[in-house]
Amino acid sequence: MPKYNLNALGHEEFERLCQSLVQIIIGSGVKVYGMGRDGSREATFKGKAPYPSKEEQWDGGWIFRDFLICSGNAKTSCIVRLFIIL
Repeated sequence: MPKYNLNALGHEEFERLCQSLVQIIIGSGVKVYGMGRDGSREATFKGKAPYPSKEEQWDGGWIFRDFLICSGNAKTSCIVRLFIIL
């Protein structure tokens, strides 16, 4: 049983959750985009980040996208995806 019911989130709430997680994991240099015509980007980052660990850091430009796909009107069956495009 999951601790948090992600199915209860709407698209906007899910996008804000993903943006917050990216900022926590990657760091303060993440540029977050609002809802609307953002080219399907939720956030971008350019530089060196402590990911996947502080010892092994990735460097470059990243684009973060999220998807919340629910079937029907009831949010009982949702697919959750967070993509990192390097």
